[in-house]
Amino acid sequence: MNKRLWMVMILALGLVLLTAGMAGAAAKFQDLTGTWTGTANTAYWEGGNYNFESVGVTLVVSQQDANGMFYGTFTYDTSEDIMTGSIATNKIITIASWISGGHGTFTGKLTGKTITGTVNFFYDAYIATETVKLTKQ
Repeated sequence: MNKRLWMVMILALGLVLLTAGMAGAAAKFQDLTGTWTGTANTAYWEGGNYNFESVGVTLVVSQQDANGMFYGTFTYDTSEDIMTGSIATNKIITIASWISGGHGTFTGKLTGKTITGTVNFFYDAYIATETVKLTKQ
């Protein structure tokens, strides 16, 4: 075989391998469905006063799609709120939740079966920032 034919065959093989590698590199997201529990440490302002408290938190991911989008509920003590979220390929999680009279935004990082991050809440006469740590049950 001449040199030119070998170069064409090697180039063709390289393209096949590259294409196969790209097809196999499709994003795979960790399954978040299920119950995650933990604690939120909160600093908040309400009624002209600043306060600190720790509360129990439960995140229930009801469903997740192949693109990393999910939905479910966030429960703080006894207040259950609806939420939607997404997980990126770098395991950064973003969640938006609706709370009676306001909304919250969570940004965190997934490491194994643990999610850690911060939440900011905005209500009519209430603002809060929390650090949250959740573990999958």
